Amino acid sequence: MIRRPAIYLFVAALGLVTPAAAQTPLTLSEAIARARAQNPDAGSTAAAEREAAQRVTQARADYWPKVDVAESWQRGNQPVFVFSSLLAQRQFTAADFALSALNYPDALDNFRSAVMVEQSLFDRATRANVSAAGIGHEMATANRMVVEHDLAASVTAAYGRVLVAAGANQSAGSAAETARADRELAGNRRDAGLVTDADVLQLDVYVSRVREQQIRAASEERIARAQLNQLMGEPLGEAFALDRLHLP
Repeated sequence: MIRRPAIYLFVAALGLVTPAAAQTPLTLSEAIARARAQNPDAGSTAAAEREAAQRVTQARADYWPKVDVAESWQRGNQPVFVFSSLLAQRQFTAADFALSALNYPDALDNFRSAVMVEQSLFDRATRANVSAAGIGHEMATANRMVVEHDLAASVTAAYGRVLVAAGANQSAGSAAETARADRELAGNRRDAGLVTDADVLQLDVYVSRVREQQIRAASEERIARAQLNQLMGEPLGEAFALDRLHLP
């Protein structure tokens, strides 16, 4: 479930050269923690779980009473409006029965405020919605745990590949140094007449092969480090000094 675009990892990894003194120490447990906190896959599943939890809260909200507040304002001198408004406001007086007041009333302001409370006693649909939201939350939680477990396994494997590649790179570097020393010694012995040019040429070929192996080992280490950084959500060029003593 963890995505690994190998092509751009290979291109970016070729430029990663950082001295060991400048590398940040990193244990396996720290690498897994970084991946769970920063990996995009882990982040998306965690966000989906939080959304599912909010849906449960939203579904349960239908159990709570609903309160609505409404206000309205009207003004007019239409006889029916004035008559009904005065009556609704319990402000109707005997003087309002005068024919002139009934036919030609003064303009009246009618301001109304209303508070409405609605409480559901039994709602089968709400129970079904809460149950469905709960199942969705459980599924989101299970998916997050699966992604985290897969991520931990992927980080562990990548961590091990970096250690193996780093060891191979170190061994290749030592072999290259030894080959160059042997070539220099052979050149000196040839100058002294102790060996022939053919012997030196054989060592030249050997040095080239060892150098090729060293370049390949260095590239494999860089790619392995870039893959580990991608899983942790770190920049591909970030350098870490892996700890061999805290492997499980």
